[in-house]
Amino acid sequence: MPKVYPFLNTQYKSADGTFPIVIYIYHKRRKLHPTGYKSSKKDWDDEKRRVKKTHQDHSRINALLDGLMAQASTYQTQCTLQQKPFNINHVFDAVAEDQSFLAFIQNQVDRFRAANRHHAANKYQSGSNLLKEWYGGDVLFSDITERFVSDYDAFMRDSRKNSVSTRIQKISELASLYKTAADKGLAPRVNHFALHEIKEKRTPKIKDWITEEEIQRLEQLELKKENLHITRDMYLFSVYCRGMRFSNLLYLKKSDIRDGRVFWVPAKQDKMIQSQKLHSKLSEIIKRNLDNHEEFLFLRKKERAGDSEKERTDRAIYLNKDYNRWLKRIAEMAKIDKHLTFHTARHTFAVGAMNKTKNLSIVKDLIGHSDLRSTQIYARGFGIDFLDDLNDVLYGS
Repeated sequence: MPKVYPFLNTQYKSADGTFPIVIYIYHKRRKLHPTGYKSSKKDWDDEKRRVKKTHQDHSRINALLDGLMAQASTYQTQCTLQQKPFNINHVFDAVAEDQSFLAFIQNQVDRFRAANRHHAANKYQSGSNLLKEWYGGDVLFSDITERFVSDYDAFMRDSRKNSVSTRIQKISELASLYKTAADKGLAPRVNHFALHEIKEKRTPKIKDWITEEEIQRLEQLELKKENLHITRDMYLFSVYCRGMRFSNLLYLKKSDIRDGRVFWVPAKQDKMIQSQKLHSKLSEIIKRNLDNHEEFLFLRKKERAGDSEKERTDRAIYLNKDYNRWLKRIAEMAKIDKHLTFHTARHTFAVGAMNKTKNLSIVKDLIGHSDLRSTQIYARGFGIDFLDDLNDVLYGS
């Protein structure tokens, strides 16, 4: 006889001390069907298999559990009447659309955090917060229609002034989460997030870069706090070392500096080892930071490196926000009225290289772009005289 009942799965504890509420299904083997909701032990009635009134969402959750149990009972009855075998994977084929999409997202966020995938957790948490801010409360799967997604996109465009790229990214993230929910049988198969089309074209734009005079101001700053001192030196190192990316800077080992050169493997390329000859600017920065960490040049002593390459990559993305925030403070101290991020160090290097070489192909190879079209963006914003000179170099006068 198949068994189906609500169950508090205490094997998986969330950071806030709650546990997922699932539907336990057993027939020859076991399956746990997620509901997207959680409860603490004190708010769960194990005898009645329901949440207590002390839970803030007790009415919604208990109504959902009643609906799921009624659905399971209907399926069992159909199996008996039609004389077909009971299949634990088909109990909830008819989707209960009154489940919470935001609760499902939170469940996914908790799972990512438990797996130390902080970048993914933060990304989806941010998307969930923005969706809730716009809608003004909980979002059920049944709420998500073509009009719903279209209105949400309009909110990002008109009220939040988000760029086309940001809107595409945010909706793609929700589409991915919705697909996961649909695959689990929690949502209708029609994914309106994935079907939504943003017709405006993306506008390529070059971010801020800093001038040679502003670079000198950064160099001359006396920074006593360790985090600010290291952040400034990492930024300058990137400017002086072919626009090295933040993740490569963070995990640059002292052993990678040898024979008068710096060696690294670019994070976004074909894993080909790159190297840069040391010059006086780089040597000064290296000398200042030798005592930071036993193994890594720029990692702070108290900072944990991470055990695997995947964990280090995820950690670099997670820490990038902190370092960019410190970089903003440094820019204010140096009276640089620009929005500095570590990526602008790449732009600064590229713009400087363009000014000196007037050769897109050389800059492409120096900065490590795989496609010349990515490098062409650095030609934007220059004066007509510069572009004329560049045209002469490339194609003749």
